[in-house]
Formats: sequence, structure tokens, C-alpha cells
Amino acid sequence: MGRATWQEWARAVAVAVLTVALSSIPYAVGYLAQPPDRIFAGAVYDWEDYYSHLAKMQQGVQGAWRYRILFTPEDHSGIYINTFYIALGHL
Repeated sequence: MGRATWQEWARAVAVAVLTVALSSIPYAVGYLAQPPDRIFAGAVYDWEDYYSHLAKMQQGVQGAWRYRILFTPEDHSGIYINTFYIALGHL
């Protein structure tokens, strides 16, 4: 197992650039196709839950580790659920 040649590096970089370019197409199309009265939020899949996940991340940004349901008038303490999104907010 020797060192990679410059051709192998060039091929790896080309594949990486192509992958990023192809995976960016849906986002570019969504942005360019948005009507003037709407804003493309950046969700290509799982858009039904997109803002819910953002709300969980926002709780992490605010320093919380326990998830609280903000869409209810009932007083309650937070619980350790959906910690992945809360942890993303802490990053």
C-alpha cells in the first residue's frame, strides 16, 4: 500500500466535486423555482417535519438538553427525547 498518485487524487477530487454538484441540484431548483410570494426553506425531503426539527435545534441553541413541547399551553417539564436535534443545536 503505497502513496496515492496525483491521478488518483485528481480522480477522488473529481468524484467529490461531482457528488456535491449533483446533490445540490434539488436545492438550486427549489430556490430558483420559488414563486415571489413564497420562500424556499431548504427542505427537499421530510419537509412536513422540517420546522419541527428546527424548533428542536433552537432549543439546543438556547442551552436546553430536555425537549419541551412549545406548541401546547400546558405547563410541563422537558424530557430527554429527540436529543439528536437538540445536540445539533448545541454545536
